[in-house]
Amino acid sequence: MTQVKKIIKYPSTVQFRNVVKSVCERSSFIGLDESGKAMYDPSIKKPVLTFKGTVKLHGTNAGVSFNNTHGMWAQSKEQIITIEHDNAGFAFFAHSNEDFFTKSLREFAATHNIDLDVHTITVYGEWAGEGIQKGMGITQHPKSFFVFGVKISIPGDEDFTSYWIDSTNFPKDVDNRIYNIEDFETYEIEVDFNRPDLAQNKMIDIMLEVEKECPVARALGYEGIGEGCVWKVDFKGETYR
Repeated sequence: MTQVKKIIKYPSTVQFRNVVKSVCERSSFIGLDESGKAMYDPSIKKPVLTFKGTVKLHGTNAGVSFNNTHGMWAQSKEQIITIEHDNAGFAFFAHSNEDFFTKSLREFAATHNIDLDVHTITVYGEWAGEGIQKGMGITQHPKSFFVFGVKISIPGDEDFTSYWIDSTNFPKDVDNRIYNIEDFETYEIEVDFNRPDLAQNKMIDIMLEVEKECPVARALGYEGIGEGCVWKVDFKGETYR
């Protein structure tokens, strides 16, 4: 299939209650009836899953994609961006660091046996810092890219299911303000989906702690409030945020 160049959208981050509903449905799903309707067995015990939390930064969603046909391109949450039609200067930043992004994406793909003649690799992050948003601890820091996800896709191929690769070891370049959000403070919570309300209270406590003082801003030498946390878990081939 011929490679295409298009926006690889980052999925929405949903509410905890939506994740609970989805995980409970997937865990009790037993198949389809004769008419193709889903069947569930509510007696099946729900799973206990460990969620990982990272600090949510108040900036703008950004990404860099690469394949061997089209090379590298930058994107906002909704569209491909260029230096001429930019979003808070991210396209200019990405192309100014094109050698780093191209090399990193190629090497990361090779490590995970991704054929870039066929697939597109996209690294996502928050573009945050001075002039992007106001009033938060991180807005005192120069504009920087904080990696939080890597996705493999085949744009235009509806039969291919895109998937995520663990971005913990994606290369960084602190001198050029390219960080990994998991290098800062992270959190873990065990969620028993038979009583998810118990974990929700712990999540709220951590959220309030981060809102009081942003751990990322503090690590970079600033004081100021944060925005909360993003929680992530994988279950039966699906990544929930």
